[in-house]
Amino acid sequence: AFREPVVLVSHSLGALSSLVAASHLKHKVKAIVLLAPGLYLEKNYRAENHIGDDVSQKQLQKILRQRWDSLAKTFQDTADAAQREVLQNQIEECELVLSALKYDLDALIKKLDIPILVVQGTRDDVVAHELNAPLKSHAHVTFVSIPDATHGFSVLAQNKKGKWVVDPQASANAQDQVHRAINAFMEKLAVVSPALAPGEIIQAAALAEKQRAKAAMSHTANKVKPFTADASYGGNHPASMRLNREG
Repeated sequence: AFREPVVLVSHSLGALSSLVAASHLKHKVKAIVLLAPGLYLEKNYRAENHIGDDVSQKQLQKILRQRWDSLAKTFQDTADAAQREVLQNQIEECELVLSALKYDLDALIKKLDIPILVVQGTRDDVVAHELNAPLKSHAHVTFVSIPDATHGFSVLAQNKKGKWVVDPQASANAQDQVHRAINAFMEKLAVVSPALAPGEIIQAAALAEKQRAKAAMSHTANKVKPFTADASYGGNHPASMRLNREG
């Protein structure tokens, strides 16, 4: 049990968990920080799979369940480890979208009368920046865009061979902007700087991105399983961090 209200911080798919948790623990959550939130999963899935609005949510649920069944069968019949990992990610995507369909996100956010900070890169390659635009309509939501930053808040640039690789200096600048945005938000809340620096969360996000975008990066040898980074800021209490593997 928390002795005092905390600030929930989550990255990517952890965003929905933070919002749902806060809705159930209203008096124990002081604020929420969402880094590159993967919230509008239905919109994202429809866009990626060219499924129009003429397909109802009920029909979409049926499509997702059928796809899940097909992927699960293929997974069981596949021995290749690399192919099984791809299938596992696709299965999890179906499960996540089905879970997201249970919630009316805008209604959920509207009910939360606590400050929410959203930080996202304009070149987010996992969750399109424009998909989170509806968040800006809520008065208690502060939306900070980081120019040219990707899902893990790194910045890519083409090298002499034309390959897209991480630009260390530009990435450091982008992550510094994220750090400053979180610190400014915390100062408004009068929250003492936690033991876990926001930079550590950004590093965790960057590691997750390395797996998702390894084909576009120079360091493809390090095969890091993707994970989400969630942290709770509890005022004077030391921050706690959980790294939950998605795979």
